[in-house]
Amino acid sequence: MVSVISGVRIRVGATHGDVRVTSGGKLTLVGGIEGTLTVGSGGYANIIGTVGGLVIEPGGRAKLRGACMGDANNQGGDFEVRGTIKGALHGRSTTRVEPGAKIGHYSEPIDPQTGEAPLPEAVELALTVIDDLIRARWAEVRARFDDTMHAELSEVELAAPWSQIAGLVGSYQGHGDTDVARSGDRTITNTPLAFEAGDFVARITFRNDRTISGLYILNPDLPGRSGGSAAT
Repeated sequence: MVSVISGVRIRVGATHGDVRVTSGGKLTLVGGIEGTLTVGSGGYANIIGTVGGLVIEPGGRAKLRGACMGDANNQGGDFEVRGTIKGALHGRSTTRVEPGAKIGHYSEPIDPQTGEAPLPEAVELALTVIDDLIRARWAEVRARFDDTMHAELSEVELAAPWSQIAGLVGSYQGHGDTDVARSGDRTITNTPLAFEAGDFVARITFRNDRTISGLYILNPDLPGRSGGSAAT
């Protein structure tokens, strides 16, 4: 049985079964929903209590301050996580995970057009490349380039942006969690990089044969602006 919410509603106590918030519906959940809460297009849910599962459809909005006991699936809506997801978070690339949130694990987003998943070792590959960059191992990085990148980018051209970044924001301090997504026949990784006086994002694109087809060092505040090499 599915309960439908189309207006403003505050729910306290336990709700059995599934709940759906439709267009114009605004749910503040203080209690618990044993089943799955689905937020449809035009709907909104502020989850202070608990849900068994959570789905945010395109055009839906949800804020999780409480807990999702199973999986949370953001299918392209506006989703902010401040609380706990004990299962998997699907759709991480379109979800805002705030500091302090607790996620059981992140699923690998599948390309909706091809049905293909990213390279299973994409995070490890990205972190290896970043480590080589930080340690100025330019030859090792270029050894991973595909033919087009090899032709377009020399070791000198690869090294130049890192010298510029060091001059601007100081020494490298560490990295954050790597986001992974599939796009056609390539896997795209985005890794936050922390420096003494500023942050950047390393965007590395891999082909199915694990070669690098794109490498950018991006200013996160200026999308599309790059301090690194161009992708193919």
